[in-house]
Amino acid sequence: MARRATLKDVAERAQVSTATVSYVLNDKKSISEQTKTRVYDAIRDLNYVPDLSARSLSSRDSKLIGIVIPQTEPGSKLMLQNDFYSEIVGSIEYHARQHGYHVIISATDVNESYLTLAKERNLDGIIVIGMYPDDFYRQMKKTQIPIVLIDSYCNDHYYHSIRIDDAYGSYLATNHVIGYGHQRKRCHKEKALRLPTGTGRSRNPI
Repeated sequence: MARRATLKDVAERAQVSTATVSYVLNDKKSISEQTKTRVYDAIRDLNYVPDLSARSLSSRDSKLIGIVIPQTEPGSKLMLQNDFYSEIVGSIEYHARQHGYHVIISATDVNESYLTLAKERNLDGIIVIGMYPDDFYRQMKKTQIPIVLIDSYCNDHYYHSIRIDDAYGSYLATNHVIGYGHQRKRCHKEKALRLPTGTGRSRNPI
């Protein structure tokens, strides 16, 4: 197997310093077009691919975002079988990629191994989708990484949170049904009331 080209190899081929190659790659300093051309030619000739792990250690910016979703289908091997979560994750991945980030998806509850992974991979942020026990959120704080909660009813102000207005959503849904002329309505909410989402949706003023 051929040895992977390094930054030093590129510098030697382009006859510049390793610092100059780094400046060209990161566009951090004014470098002449002639020098840039030599560096890019060397990169192409050597098939050089930057070591993102090394770069993240020096810049403390891994360009990685962790996504945690619940395993909603017991016994299923497909973590994104739930359409609700797959749509959200797909949107997150798309927009992250547009801004130069990549995502690492974990369909499990947080444990020590995940906390270790989050630190070892130097995650820039974590997005948690769904509802978890209180201890889950206490454990997440240990990462000391910026965290955003989606569709969660955790009231800890340590986290940034994106929620659905369940009461207003229920109001709009009921209005929609009434708009079709339906007068007799029935809401099966005994099971739903056991969840935080059901509490909000049951406060329908209609």
